[in-house]
Amino acid sequence: MEPPNTEDSEQVADVQFRQFWDKMLPPSVDQKSIIFQSSLYSLTFDPQRYPIYAAMNNGKILVDKNVSIPPLVKSLISEKDPSIRIVSESPLNRKRFLSAMFNSAGFYSVEENFSMDFGSDPRLTIHSDFKIEKAPESVFNQDILLMNAGLNSFPIVISEFLKKEGFVVKEPFSSPKPVTFTTGRLLQVTSKIQSDIIDALLSSISIVPDKDRTLDVFAADNNGIFLSVKAERYFEHEGRRYFVTNFDGDPVTYTLYRILETKGYRVVILEAKDDFRKVSEKLLNGLRIPGIYAQHEINFDQKANFSLHMTGIKLESPDYPGAGIFLTNLELDRVILDLFSENGYIIVTK
Repeated sequence: MEPPNTEDSEQVADVQFRQFWDKMLPPSVDQKSIIFQSSLYSLTFDPQRYPIYAAMNNGKILVDKNVSIPPLVKSLISEKDPSIRIVSESPLNRKRFLSAMFNSAGFYSVEENFSMDFGSDPRLTIHSDFKIEKAPESVFNQDILLMNAGLNSFPIVISEFLKKEGFVVKEPFSSPKPVTFTTGRLLQVTSKIQSDIIDALLSSISIVPDKDRTLDVFAADNNGIFLSVKAERYFEHEGRRYFVTNFDGDPVTYTLYRILETKGYRVVILEAKDDFRKVSEKLLNGLRIPGIYAQHEINFDQKANFSLHMTGIKLESPDYPGAGIFLTNLELDRVILDLFSENGYIIVTK
């Protein structure tokens, strides 16, 4: 494969940036050229090699991307028109170029490496190379510009969310996002009923239990002893038998559970007060599946301009989809659900 042509790449970057800048700061007729004339000399610049951009307050920015304007000529420009700023960077060095342009444009405020949190749990954090307020009233007018210099763009759902929050997202150098394939599964358990929580958690790992099943504990022994015990949920997984039940504190009932354990059953004992966290921890512990109820980072894309932290249980295994399974009992806003969906997650709500 041939390496990309640097000249072509620079031309593409020039076009991308010109479209963005002229839309942000439309140039007046006076801002489209730089001409100095007197009876002694005339000074002009080739617009292809030295592009000119509009700045605030009718100012101008002259881009010397190859650093080829002699120092004395720069001094002459500054003496004749101090409002002209000279930027000696190339669009190929995207972030350095944007930094120089923004700091030369006369904006009210320019902040680099900006980040902002939305919510606490889930907590959505967006990262932007630049935050620009063109004028003191930008915040009031909801005209705050977030600018990224990289090739990776915000997901559409985040761009639309930021627009509602008063931000304008611009990413002139970004490439279209590739088609996303299924990467994981999100299970949102909204029910507070314990049996619903049990069924939802087991369903997430493809286990369908028997409900209210009566077990003959000594059936295989053929010893003339008949002991039947009712399981709230019963299932078999990886060659083992599981008995899920609710314990009311009765010593006799506890003895029955001990008998079941001696016969090879794994008994998961729940209490009436157990919520999503307790139920999930007890079930997963009984199944020997590692999983901690805590606030986790959801790894959508290491190169993404955002991050998401939320409380729940993260299950990862070769048997699960690439990004694994995430279990949560949080109420999730539409933007969070759409973010999971846009990044290839299958969403199941119980």
